[in-house]
Amino acid sequence: KEKFTFVKLLLLIIFMSALDSIGIASIIPFFNLASDPSNISNSKLLTLIYEQFNFNSQDNFLIVCGLFTIATFGSASFIRLFTQIKIYKFVYFFEYGLANRILTKTLVNDYEYFLTKHSSEFGEKILSRVQELIGSFVLPMLMILTNIFLLIILFIFLLILDFKATIGIITLLIFV
Repeated sequence: KEKFTFVKLLLLIIFMSALDSIGIASIIPFFNLASDPSNISNSKLLTLIYEQFNFNSQDNFLIVCGLFTIATFGSASFIRLFTQIKIYKFVYFFEYGLANRILTKTLVNDYEYFLTKHSSEFGEKILSRVQELIGSFVLPMLMILTNIFLLIILFIFLLILDFKATIGIITLLIFV
């Protein structure tokens, strides 16, 4: 069950990263339009949208584009919040399941094993070590994985938008 939940969580993280990237990528065209509304006629896609929806002025079209950008950011933020909640929920259920499995395996030992150990050690050590593992390894790894997916998808979008500039910036960053 944990593996299936983890796969669903990864798909949600990928979806969130793609939506974040779309939100970030929508800013540049909007600012280009806001700075010079005549850019509508320079883009085939924008001209098609402008004509298809029968906009009567460039200002109305600019307002709709701005609302689209805001809606994209809003939905991306909502999905990011939802994803973070799902990550924490998964991590804490994983912590519970791991601690439960370890305690169950410990309790299977024979009676003599427990005679040599102090009973408070079991609960305290097992629970604190599982909590330490989750807090210092599993949760940070999921956060790193989330950011890696976001970085990869952003990189792909940048390559699609402007291949030469992206390669140039990456090359410059590598040397710096």
